[in-house]
Order: sequence, then C-alpha cells, then structure tokens
Amino acid sequence: HECIRVFPEDICITIMAANFVLESMCNPQLCLKWAKGVLHVAKDHYLEPKLYLVLGKAQSVIALKELTFEKQQLLQKESLEYFERAVKLDPQGVEFIFQYALHLAQAREISAAREQVQNALGLSHDHTGCLHLLALLLTSDKQYTEALQICELALQQHPDNLSLLKTKILLQVANLGVHPALQTCKQALKIWQKLYSDDTSGLIGAVTQDDHSLYDLPLKSLERDEPTFVTPDIASDAGSSHFSTSYSPALNPPVIVQAHIWCLIADVFINGRRFSDATLCVQEAQFLASYPPVVSITNGKVLESENQLEIALDQYNNALALQPYNSSALTHVGRVLHLQDKNEEAEKHLREAISIDRLNHEAWFWLGKVFTAQKEHEHATDCFKTSLQFESSAPIQAFQLL
Repeated sequence: HECIRVFPEDICITIMAANFVLESMCNPQLCLKWAKGVLHVAKDHYLEPKLYLVLGKAQSVIALKELTFEKQQLLQKESLEYFERAVKLDPQGVEFIFQYALHLAQAREISAAREQVQNALGLSHDHTGCLHLLALLLTSDKQYTEALQICELALQQHPDNLSLLKTKILLQVANLGVHPALQTCKQALKIWQKLYSDDTSGLIGAVTQDDHSLYDLPLKSLERDEPTFVTPDIASDAGSSHFSTSYSPALNPPVIVQAHIWCLIADVFINGRRFSDATLCVQEAQFLASYPPVVSITNGKVLESENQLEIALDQYNNALALQPYNSSALTHVGRVLHLQDKNEEAEKHLREAISIDRLNHEAWFWLGKVFTAQKEHEHATDCFKTSLQFESSAPIQAFQLL
C-alpha cells in the first residue's frame, strides 16, 4: 500500500505489488485496482504486456470465485481479452502465450488453445506448463495415448513435477489400467519424500521402503509408525517442529500435497475395486489433513462403492460444509440422493452444481436420470444431450488445476 501511495504511476513497482497481493494474499480485486490504475501511463512501455498479464490473471481468479456460470463467463471473456492483448504486444513471450492458451482451454475453445500452445512450444520446446496443457488438450479430444506420450516427454525433463505425475496416473488408469498407475503412484510418494521430507514414519514410509509395487502390496499387511512431519517454515527451531492437525493448512502445504496424493491413490484403488486399500489411503489422508474437501469426497466415493450410501452422503455433505459452492460435492450429493429415491432433493443439488459450473457433464447426466425417474422424459433427453456435448470436450482433469 505504501509503495503504491508513494509511487502511484511507477509501472514496475505496481506490477510487483499487484502480483504480491494476488499470489500471496489472494486479493484479486486489489490487484486489479492497482494494475488498472497505471494503464493510462503504460502505453508503449516495455512492461505493458506484463501489466496485461497481471490484469488477466486477476480477472480470471475473480471469475473462478463467482457463483453463477453466466457471471463467470462474462469475467472469463474479459480476462481472455487481457491475455490476448499481452500476446499481441509481445508475440514472443512464452508465458503470455501459455496463459492465453490456458484460459482459452478453460473456456473450452480447444482448437484455439492448441494452436496457441503449439506456438509457445515452438518458442520454448520444454516449457512445463505448455507441455502439460497440450497433454490435457489432447485428452479433451480423447487422444489418451498421445497425451500420455506428451506426459512422458515432459517428465523426462521435469521428473519431480507432481502435477504432471497426477495427469500421467489418470491417463494410465484410462489407457493402460490400474497396475501401471499404481507403480506411478509409488513414484509420486517417493518424489514427495525427496521434495519435502525424508521421514519414514506413517504409511508413506511403509510403502516406499517395501520392494513390492503398490499393485502387489496389500496395505493392511504393512506395519507402520504414526507419521510425523517437519514443516519447512517452522523447522528452523532445531528441526524439532513436527506436523500436527492443529496447525492451519497454510502452514503445511507439503502435508496437503501428501494428503492429495493419498486421495489420488485411493481413486486408483477404487478403479481396481480394492476398497479396503482405498479406505486405508483415505484414513492416511484424514490423519494428515482432514480439512481439504477432496478428502471427504474421496472417502464418500469409497463408501458409495461399497453401497454405504447414507455414510457416503454424510461425507459429501461434510465436503459441502467445508466448501459450500463445490460443484463436484454437490453432484455427488445429488447422485446419492437420486440413488436413495429422493429425487426432489437430488434435483435441487444437481441444479445448484450446474449453476456453479455449467460444463459439469456429470451433473447434467444425473439430472437426466432424476428427470427420467420423475417421468419427465423430454427434460431428461435434453440433459443427456447436454451431458454428452460437454463430456466430449472435457479434459481428464480440470484445466484450472494447472
């Protein structure tokens, strides 16, 4: 605030300050205000494209927080205009092109996004974000084999990238089956240890120290100690500060990352119908960090797979209590309510999921099932058609996760 007050028209200082409040304080509105405040002096300045990049990022974050799809689309269109302006001002700027391509993809303009990302890769062939985005764009066209090849290529250059590994695991499940996916899951756990902690306690230590692959390893047979974790920002006090669930999530990003990995492994086990192993993975994630909605959602999926619908519904509702406008959680709640023949409640939740994310093809599908049960066949047909339309361009995981 003081920098902006003292140097209100300094573009360099404004960009640094705006980036800080966006990335470190999660305040896109203030970022947007400051960046717009110097637009009038940025004309033909060498930092003008970077200013438009900041504007696009801030507007995109604001769009993601909107609760209605129509408002999201309007703000998303404005952010695309900012990114397009940055690319026009600096056609050689790989980061500008990447951000433009990413947000085109989020708007499901798949062909345009592929054209832009290929332009960026022509300028920088090993750009991690561009390679990852290209892989996801290929999955939108259901070209899973080609997408997996791109992932493998990117991982040769960036072997410790856990986000790329997640996409590889999802592609292996879809393309090759559970066995190779579980091998990659074990690799992800080892990389987490390499990046964040060499501690061998907990389930992660038991799994990574065992010579068997996860596919051949029943998790319930493993003996393990209770996990302890050093948090990087606190560990300087003689290295004795260990993780506890009383810490806030912001202080323990590595622990959140490991919890997400266990949820991913649980999903793979669900695909392989190994529900007891999936349950152990969820329990480990809950011990590490029970507050991310994905932990409750994954637990719900395990319970639902075992036909424990009432307890699964409790877990999905728990995810909604943590994040009330989570379209995925609303979809899960709607599906379970339909399976319990509570179709009026199911319709309410599925409509809400769609109002938040109109591209949610699963919500459209289950809304069609609800209408079918209610003998509203014309509405059901419309829902199924919409579901097919959106599913045909859906990536294997959301573009926003990049």
